[in-house]
Amino acid sequence: MVLVQRLRSGGGPVSYTVVGPDHLPIWPVDDFLSGLTARRRSPNTVQAYAHDLADFFTWLDQRGRDFRTLTLEQLGEFFDWLRKPPATRTPGYSSCRAPSRR
Repeated sequence: MVLVQRLRSGGGPVSYTVVGPDHLPIWPVDDFLSGLTARRRSPNTVQAYAHDLADFFTWLDQRGRDFRTLTLEQLGEFFDWLRKPPATRTPGYSSCRAPSRR
């Protein structure tokens, strides 16, 4: 499971990171979000990017893909996945209904 984590160090600005299934920060996401925080971007902006990147890395994890080897076609599949309601974004979900029993 990929999760967004809120960070706050002492009296410093609020920031966010994204942790992977291993409960460790996903390094490219963490670097990107840290950079936004260092450039004093709004915490709401950083949080929004964190949630979007968590969606992306969730999709990658569900399919066993690596962001470094993603093809354009696979990126299109991700955009199709994003159009689905969040509750239906699991790999085993089928939107087909079973026939009703009479």
